[in-house]
Amino acid sequence: MAKKHQNTGARRAALQALYAGAIAEKKAGFLISQGLFLEEGERLTDYAVQLVQGTERYQPQIDSYLEEASDNWSLERMPIVDRTILRLAVYEMVYEINVPLSVTINEAVELAKRFGGEDDSPRFVNGVLGRIAKKLEAASAPQEEQAAAEQAAAEGQEAAQAAEVAEPAEGVEPVEPAEPAQEAEEAEGAKAADEVAAEPAQAEAQDAPAEPVADPADADPAVSE
Repeated sequence: MAKKHQNTGARRAALQALYAGAIAEKKAGFLISQGLFLEEGERLTDYAVQLVQGTERYQPQIDSYLEEASDNWSLERMPIVDRTILRLAVYEMVYEINVPLSVTINEAVELAKRFGGEDDSPRFVNGVLGRIAKKLEAASAPQEEQAAAEQAAAEGQEAAQAAEVAEPAEGVEPVEPAEPAQEAEEAEGAKAADEVAAEPAQAEAQDAPAEPVADPADADPAVSE
């Protein structure tokens, strides 16, 4: 609640600074820095300064919104205070994205009731800002849908990748690592199989007749003792 009252006061102070700048034909930021419209010891909150600086910085873009939504009412025809309320509110609606549009519009209507230049200022302010709000909501909807679709696609891709890692390929049996004892048993079995295969060859070698040893007497007679 305290924050709501603080922002309400910040909007009112920002309006007064911007109105004073419009009357003096000077930048409201300059008046703030010089303390020209504030009473002695008075200072603006950070949010009030932010509203003033933002409204002046983005005034060309803000005026484009107003000219499109004001139904043949040129900015020059509007009372200065109404135009200032609208500029301040449009800045907050477009650039202060954490503030709900409905809050800004309600606050602007209350400012118009208190400071408006005409009896119908609250109704006029409400109508212009309502049309701008519809435009902003229509523009933000496709962006939100696209962001949601991109997030869903990314989550689906991550899930598919996780499933591929968790499940083996079709037709391939998972191979579990052999235990050390199992490896030793397999090695002993292979050794025994090699020994059994070698036994017939050894038996054949033992049963084969020995080759005759040459007798010295059979040596060449040409060689004398």
